[in-house]
Amino acid sequence: VRRFGVTQKGVCRPCDDCKGNGINACTQMFERLVCCTPELAADIAAEFSAVFGDFDWKPRFCTDDVEKAYRRLGTATPFLTVVGVTDPRPSSEGGVGVAYFVLPGHNFGLKSAPVSFNRAAACMALCSNRLLGICCSHYYDDFLTLEPAYAASWGKHFLREFMRTNGLPLSDDAAKNIVYRAVNT
Repeated sequence: VRRFGVTQKGVCRPCDDCKGNGINACTQMFERLVCCTPELAADIAAEFSAVFGDFDWKPRFCTDDVEKAYRRLGTATPFLTVVGVTDPRPSSEGGVGVAYFVLPGHNFGLKSAPVSFNRAAACMALCSNRLLGICCSHYYDDFLTLEPAYAASWGKHFLREFMRTNGLPLSDDAAKNIVYRAVNT
């Protein structure tokens, strides 16, 4: 698979051209991506208002990005995620020819990668909802949390710990996350 760089937000990310060599055309999937909709925050806020009535609960929301999401989950065929990098320098100048690396997780550019990751993200969101009582959902590898101001960000704290414990740590990069903001109800 040919690999090339894609610049996103000032950072160059490696992309594997799974379309160019026909892998994506040969990939058959029986499911579709399912993510939360933009109305999620409004839906959660409406549920809180229905329970608390006119109580001034001051809803706040934030988002958190899973750090290196596609590289965190294993695949059924890890022996196929090998990358060869060509060093064009002659050996007299320190060139090594071709170096091979086994990369964990999913290839960025593989048609099935977002669907596969989405399963884990959906599971983490549902477990957070049902086991920990956190009002959150996911949009690909971003998690949205909405909670009342009086909760003092405990939902966010518990989500971060839960995700870290399960091997999908949330990023500490402020550029990838939205800090808590007030929601007007």
